[in-house]
Amino acid sequence: MRIYKKNFILGLIIILIVTMVIGCTPKPENTNEVPAPTKGTEKYPLELIDGAGNKVIIDKKPDRIVSAAPSNTEILFGLGLGDKIVGVTSYCDYPSEAKSKPQIGDLFTPNIEKIIELQPDIVINAWSINEEMKRQLEEAGIKVVTYAPESISQVIDTIEKIGNLTDSDSEAKKITEEMKRKQNEIVEKVKDAER
Repeated sequence: MRIYKKNFILGLIIILIVTMVIGCTPKPENTNEVPAPTKGTEKYPLELIDGAGNKVIIDKKPDRIVSAAPSNTEILFGLGLGDKIVGVTSYCDYPSEAKSKPQIGDLFTPNIEKIIELQPDIVINAWSINEEMKRQLEEAGIKVVTYAPESISQVIDTIEKIGNLTDSDSEAKKITEEMKRKQNEIVEKVKDAER
């Protein structure tokens, strides 16, 4: 009888412990549910003012980009976005990978029909696309932003802005910080030189 009682009590204790362990174990999350975005983490839609002073709203992260200027092509490749570039001008030859991209015409006379055919999300322009061409692209649902830097500080600013609109901010920061470091190094070396 005593052995039976001991086993019964021991059995109750084991059941109690197992119940507590199961009850306290966190339940697996429902993998079918899409987590709600944390407030402030959604970048898009992104409203910006481009280098020409135009207000542009970028609805989503650009996956297909046409670069209508060699300088912007170089920036895009520098940001690690070569795989997102779907079109460049015939003048875009750096880096060498740019030469393998579909061409949209030369810097001064881009082919609007070719650009539309490439179905980009965005065209990054440097004055080669006039207002009429821009209107045609926008009517086709293609965003156009213009950046045409003319100084080192404007180049740095353009890299940061293109980095922002393509969600490549950290890559842009690395490039611009290195540029600023080199610029400061050169300024320091020549500060006492005769002008």
